[in-house]
Amino acid sequence: MMFKIKTFRGKLILYFLPAFLIFVGLVLGFQYNREKEFKRLQLNHSMLYMSDLTHNYIEQNKIFTSKNWESLDSLIPLYPLKEIRLTIIAPNGNVLYDSEVKDITTMENHLSRSEVVNSIGNPYGTDIRLSHSTTKSYYYFSKRYENYFVRIAAVYNQEIISLLQTGRLFLLFSLLLFITVWVVFMFVSNQFVKTI
Repeated sequence: MMFKIKTFRGKLILYFLPAFLIFVGLVLGFQYNREKEFKRLQLNHSMLYMSDLTHNYIEQNKIFTSKNWESLDSLIPLYPLKEIRLTIIAPNGNVLYDSEVKDITTMENHLSRSEVVNSIGNPYGTDIRLSHSTTKSYYYFSKRYENYFVRIAAVYNQEIISLLQTGRLFLLFSLLLFITVWVVFMFVSNQFVKTI
């Protein structure tokens, strides 16, 4: 049996509460997705910086022609993120250098890796997955240059996870804001009803 709301204020609340809750849900969902995308773009920007730094180092030191790939080992400590794996991949998918795997002849062709595939037609490609070579989970970032791909991989650990997570402060602030708006609405509706 349904109960009847007899007061005008009660009917007003009954009509506006579902619309308000839907509005709150949509705004929170939209803002949460924007915050999540912003965090991902921040991480990709850092990875892009490291990729361009690597490319400039290769070009400045003529490493592509000299094949002195081991000199890249000195570049990795300069990266802003820790636990970074660097891989240089030829256009045909063969690995030219890998900072974690010393015998690159044992590595399979990387041309079909999703981050590499995505970087062919886009500014860069990314993926999160388990490495076949090191059995660690990585956040992969790949960028194609004229003669090779630079692939930067960050160990998918708590540091990277926290970089990608949206802040709880955002959700708390949003909920407090909507509670405040609801209280103001209740006050205004009460004042409105008094004038009738």
